[in-house]
Amino acid sequence: MSVFYGELAHLWPLVSPVEEYASEAAELLRVLRAVAPSARTLLELGSGGGHVAHHLRHAYDCHLTDLSAAMLELSRRLNPSCAHSVGDMRTLDLGTTFDLVLAHDAIDYMTTEGDLRAAFETAYRHLVPGGLACFVPDAICETYEAGADVSGGDDADGRGVRLLEWSEPAGAGGTTVTVHYGFLVRGADGVVSTHYERHTSGLFPQATWERLLEASGFEVEVVVERTDEDRAGRTLFLARKPSDGSASDRTTASHAHEPTVLVTGFEPFGGESTNPSAAIARALDGECIEGRRVVGRVLPVSFTAAVPALLDHLADHDPELVVALGQAGGRASIAVERVAINVADASTADNDA
Repeated sequence: MSVFYGELAHLWPLVSPVEEYASEAAELLRVLRAVAPSARTLLELGSGGGHVAHHLRHAYDCHLTDLSAAMLELSRRLNPSCAHSVGDMRTLDLGTTFDLVLAHDAIDYMTTEGDLRAAFETAYRHLVPGGLACFVPDAICETYEAGADVSGGDDADGRGVRLLEWSEPAGAGGTTVTVHYGFLVRGADGVVSTHYERHTSGLFPQATWERLLEASGFEVEVVVERTDEDRAGRTLFLARKPSDGSASDRTTASHAHEPTVLVTGFEPFGGESTNPSAAIARALDGECIEGRRVVGRVLPVSFTAAVPALLDHLADHDPELVVALGQAGGRASIAVERVAINVADASTADNDA
């Protein structure tokens, strides 16, 4: 996979634009909020270029992991507020836990039951008691369809790429399928090159997924994705780690009627690696100050996503007070903004460019 996720990784935004993930991510968010309404931290296994996470980062504090350092570098630029770690989903051990673990279509690269079980154990290891893992394979045996698809696009600098993805029919009784990837790549100088790579993906029946998840200690629920795309809905495996009474949902329920203060900060922007407003929001999250529970959340630096993210947090926590923090370069001390100008404009681009 050194071509797709290494040599040509820089072309991923043209092959599969981040905007195309908005609807899919919104459905994921709907499902996750329905089954884990108080979750606030998310680990993604096999996050690739971070295109799904880009649409989830306003709802969760995300830690993104992938086997490809080149793909993670793309994600760092797209999702500067998210933590990133290189790692194999079969062996990863970050030494910490999360409310949610998500494994999207990268789970398809688990080609044996042993691989799949190892990925499930990684998810289990990284979940808080009562936490939820969501596995979203592109297909299972019951839904797999062979065929071909073409994708790709062009950049303003003249570069372009077209990708032919050809999935072969599944063999009877097998657990893998072969997928061929053919690339036509046009450089900024107009010269076109060709590249080819063959991948092997895992393909298992629903019963195998459920059996291995249960053997890993999970309580399993299966739902079908709602989609407005021209394809069948994917099968979502929702796997909950049994609770010992300290699950985040239970903790949040006990705070349901506590007075709450919402503190918001922003993710880094303008090429910066940190934003002090985000650090303050994270540091205060979960504190209790003079009988008020503090909820700290980090907002995306995005004209289109920041306000919806804030509205979601207001609806989730019903705060009696909101403290909105931001970074103003060059100031030597904390200052209260005395004037607000309700214009969505700035001298520099937001993180959505």
